[in-house]
Amino acid sequence: MAYHQNQKIAQSDLVITTAKHGKIAIELDWHTFNDRLEVRSVTITPNDPDTPVEAVLMRRIPWAQLIHDERQKLYNPAQTRKQQVHRPRGPDSTKVLSDFDLEHVAELYLEAWQLNLPVQKHVADALNIAIPTAARRIGLARRHGLISRDINPPK
Repeated sequence: MAYHQNQKIAQSDLVITTAKHGKIAIELDWHTFNDRLEVRSVTITPNDPDTPVEAVLMRRIPWAQLIHDERQKLYNPAQTRKQQVHRPRGPDSTKVLSDFDLEHVAELYLEAWQLNLPVQKHVADALNIAIPTAARRIGLARRHGLISRDINPPK
């Protein structure tokens, strides 16, 4: 008696672009497990064969979002999706925040504010960081003038 079925259904071929590694090809092999599409294997191929796939790169790829989007596309093939744009998930913990990082925090803050979402949680989820860290980055972006005091002023 089989407890689950395991059958290859599809393959997704994605290309994302990162600042340091350039274009990276990601191949997802989809199988069904208990009537649900799941990724069984992932193949990552950098554009430059001399560039190694580092752990930092693996952490910065938005895996959950990529898998979610591809699963939705497989369930609803007629539905089109936006062009995948890879944004860095946040700086390494050992580096100082750059202007680009703070601008990204400000964009996420404004996006959450416009959608009436909890801004700190939205920033934290998008950057894969803790909420207190997101709050500190929001404060830093505010101090640099990237978030207007007119938008959701601090209490």
